Amino acid sequence: MQAWDDIINIAMIGTDKKQPDTISVPASLAEITTRIITGSEKNREEQFLQLASLLYNYQRCGISPLKKETAGTAAPVEEKKYCSTHAALALRDVLQDDNHSLLQYWLERCDSRTQIAPARFVPALLINGERNKKLRLLISSCVGKRGEWLSGFNTAWDFSAKQTQEEIWQTGSLEERQEVLQQTLVTDPLKAREWIRQTWQQEDAATKLVLLSILAPFADESDIDFLEGLSKEKSKKLQLFALESLRTIPGSPIVLMYESFLRSAVTIQKETSMLGFSKKNTLQCKLPDAVSEDLYKTGIDKLSSDKTWTDDEYVVFQVMQYVPPSFWEKTFQLSAEALLELFEKTDTGKKLLPALTKAAANFRDRNWANVIAQRRSVFQKELLPLLPLAPRDSYINHFFAKNINDVMDYAKETDEPWSMEMTRLILREAAKKPYPYVGFFQKVIAQIPVAVSTELSSYPVSEDQYSRSLWSGMSEEISRTLAIKNQINNAFTI
Repeated sequence: MQAWDDIINIAMIGTDKKQPDTISVPASLAEITTRIITGSEKNREEQFLQLASLLYNYQRCGISPLKKETAGTAAPVEEKKYCSTHAALALRDVLQDDNHSLLQYWLERCDSRTQIAPARFVPALLINGERNKKLRLLISSCVGKRGEWLSGFNTAWDFSAKQTQEEIWQTGSLEERQEVLQQTLVTDPLKAREWIRQTWQQEDAATKLVLLSILAPFADESDIDFLEGLSKEKSKKLQLFALESLRTIPGSPIVLMYESFLRSAVTIQKETSMLGFSKKNTLQCKLPDAVSEDLYKTGIDKLSSDKTWTDDEYVVFQVMQYVPPSFWEKTFQLSAEALLELFEKTDTGKKLLPALTKAAANFRDRNWANVIAQRRSVFQKELLPLLPLAPRDSYINHFFAKNINDVMDYAKETDEPWSMEMTRLILREAAKKPYPYVGFFQKVIAQIPVAVSTELSSYPVSEDQYSRSLWSGMSEEISRTLAIKNQINNAFTI
């Protein structure tokens, strides 16, 4: 409407430069518009505001609702069973709580039973999917045919339309492609790798980096040629990321080069005691006379900036991180336990021990991770996912006071349920110093065991009044959310 466009223009340039007139106003408003403009008792700003209010309401009243020709088509009959009444009541509480972590927890359980949410919850679930892209695949599965039908009336809900994983990979958003690639690498790794190779040349550098980061934890010998080919990429970040991935694949050329170097650089010498009655093994670290420059081209620094380290020790330390710990067992014909004891006996070995621990994490060696954790010589958070429950709890408990942030990072990143022992450690720390944990527990509620809710009031709290008050509210929120989680558990086990 021209009259409304004129109002917008006047609002932008000011009433002192232009005045409203009656020329473009609809005929039905001409009389009242004239009375507003010619009213001597009003200043120009008041006249403008009255006229703007009149035209705004006139325009709004004249808008016709959108029409969709397919609106009369009924939704298809559902193929999946609806969830139970108890599960529906739990979903109602989850949606009222507006907790995405808890909603994901409910959706995963519903989807694992090949069930769908009742029709009355479908719009709310689609709205959540619109806001949270991470939940879209789960929501699509749990809204059934009704959700697929409703997506035809709202382009923001198109994600609920029935699509194959390959269609999502080809046409989905980056977040959707990430999710489907992650899933397919678990269920059908050959197909996932084929997808990456097929579309690689069409991806931009940023997307390539994202896809490579998803592939990296799954990388194996079948990826060596592909990763080596990335050395020709223009992006330095991609080149470095590909190099890091190659460093964690046993049998890759770079790892084989590192192993060959270490055979010469690290040796075990037998030393005789002063009286000559006994001999003991000691670790020796000395670079060979000639070291190939190819080694240093892989990102290994030649010189140490720390005066407590020799250059030889520093070079060996860097390389050791990218050689499977089993290499040492084969080279020296010693068990992991015996090797760790050997490393712990000398000053050089103690310096190199963190590199050995890092290697156990890089190559996901569960045996070495367990042996290292039992000896408690050094802490490495990347070992935590590799450990059985009891050794993990013992390892965390021993190092928790000095490595709280690392443990918290692991707790935030893991998809596994927390043990009661780790949960108690974290909650006791939060009770004493609650401020760093504001909002944290609501994001990880799916991992927290329900049973801990009965203990929340028993943890020692800070003497500071503000901290006491903050923890009181925080613990009440945790308890309430855990009650909903327990409701979900019970609903899907009936």
